[in-house]
Formats: sequence, structure tokens, C-alpha cells
Amino acid sequence: MIFEFALEPEFVIALAKSERLDFLNERLGMKEGRLIADFPKEDWCGRTWKLVLEETTLDEIDRKSLEEALVSLDKRRVLLPRSSEWSEADSWLVNALRADEEDPFQAILATTCPDGCDRVVQSPVEAGRTHPLLKVTEERRIERSADRMAQRVEPMLRLASRIYLIDPWWDPRNERFAETFRAFVSAALRKRKRAVPSLIEVHRRLSYNEETGPTRAAALLAWEDMKRKWREEFPGILPRGTTARLVLHECPRRLFHDRYVLTEFGGVQFSAGTDEEEHGEEGTRSKTHVHRIDEAAYSDIWHEYLGTNPVHAQVDKETIEGTREVGR
Repeated sequence: MIFEFALEPEFVIALAKSERLDFLNERLGMKEGRLIADFPKEDWCGRTWKLVLEETTLDEIDRKSLEEALVSLDKRRVLLPRSSEWSEADSWLVNALRADEEDPFQAILATTCPDGCDRVVQSPVEAGRTHPLLKVTEERRIERSADRMAQRVEPMLRLASRIYLIDPWWDPRNERFAETFRAFVSAALRKRKRAVPSLIEVHRRLSYNEETGPTRAAALLAWEDMKRKWREEFPGILPRGTTARLVLHECPRRLFHDRYVLTEFGGVQFSAGTDEEEHGEEGTRSKTHVHRIDEAAYSDIWHEYLGTNPVHAQVDKETIEGTREVGR
């Protein structure tokens, strides 16, 4: 899936000296499942560039390669907002270990490591060979609850300007869908340093069967009721500055079946619905697989649902504006 790592600025210099810049260039990013915490808050780049400019042991070729790698990190949106407390009296590593106790990173990459600490990858060579702490999985099986589903996609949502939720059965009248929608919005706003998402779209299918019901006419009446619910109750979930659209597609059921959460730079697939399943008789929930989408599949899915001429025809939509005040 998608994980957050803490990367010490000094470790970046060590990567360059060890000729392991492939870690920055090839193993970080949304599609690789590894993001770097902007730690300390909104200052990781500044501290790292300062070290690069002050470093005297790099030759010009290595320095230029490192500078290009750092520029690429910013372009690829690899830095994840992080608002953990910071003390200038302590070292970067001490601050990182304290932040890790409060809100764990997947791992910490640093040039030193306290005795007995198993949270730190210390060697640039180990990083280049994918240390066990740096291994990420493309798929996770999780409980089908709003909190767990939002947790799995939070790093992606925190970076996104545009978010697209695709589920053929999504229904704003159903609290199970509404609860997950609220959790996704909250995840998108958590620790965010950029502006709120400019756009959130929810895409569903017009579901009908003239032989067994509901008929198309009945399905369209239900759609009008969904739009009413969307207009009345969902603006208060969304922050001011966010536009949201509920979009209706009409196509054969077999062509609109899968569930996705997409952004402008990546996405994931849920094997079951994006709604929160109710507890069973024994107080347990079913589980769903969450799968990170590769680049080729992402391009195809985007074309099918969101492209200029989507394969699945859009027949109606309802637009609302967020009204919720979000504290900065």
C-alpha cells in the first residue's frame, strides 16, 4: 500500500556518497508506495538543501545528480505533510524517534541509530537493497470499517488536490456510505499544509432492470432523491473551498463493477464496497482487499471513468460547495 517514512537530511548526503541515489529516484513516490515525511514541518527540503550546499566532499557530478534528485522529489509530490512537535534543542533523530512514538512512521532512515532500536535503517547500502523495513506491499486485507479504509488511503488523500470515489452502488441516503465519505474527507484534511482539495467527485451507476426491477423510471426517481440528500446534508461535511459532484453513469452492470479511490497522481482499488459494513451477529465485520493501482491500470481506469470522452457515459450530476470551516 502507501506508507510514510522519515528520511534524515544527512542520510540523503550519505546516499549520494554511496552512489545510491536510485533510492530517491526510483523507490519513492505514490506508485511505489513510499512517501517521505516533511519533517520537521514544512522544513525538510530547506534543511536538506542547506546540507547539500554546505557539503564539500561531493564532486560536481555527484552534486548535480543529488540536486536533480531533490528537484524530482518535489515534482513527484513525494513529501507528505507532518505536523509533529519539533525541538531545536534535540537532534533530527531524537525528534524523529519521539514523533514515531506518537504517530509511527513505517521506518526511519538515519545515519546513526541508538543501541537496541529496531526502527532505523542506518546503511545507504541497505536502503539500496530494500531493507526489510522498506519493503511495501501492493495489497492489504483490512476490516471493512470507515476508519480502517480511510487509514489505508490517508497518505494519498493528504497530498491530493482532486479526489475521485468510484462505486456503482454509492448512495448518500445510506449512512454506511456517508460514514466512509466523512472518514475520507477527514483523512484528506489531516496534517495538510496545502490548500483543501479543490474537487471531490463521487461516481455511481444507474442501476435498473426492466424485467425484475427496479425499472429505469424508478431508478431515476431514486436518483433524484439521492441528489436531494446530497444537496441537503453533504455541504457541511466538506470544507469551504472544496467543490463536490455526485455523478451518474449509465452503462451495463458488467462494465461498471469495481470500486476505486483515485487522485490526480495515483489510486487504489477496493475489492468490496466503499461503504462501512455493519457488524454481524458476533460483532465482527467482513474484510476487503485494498490494492495499489499500477501506472498502466491507473491510465486505463482514468480513461474509462474520468477522461474527456469516458467509456461509461455520464448522464447527470449534482454539484455542491463545502460550507465547513476548517481550523488552520
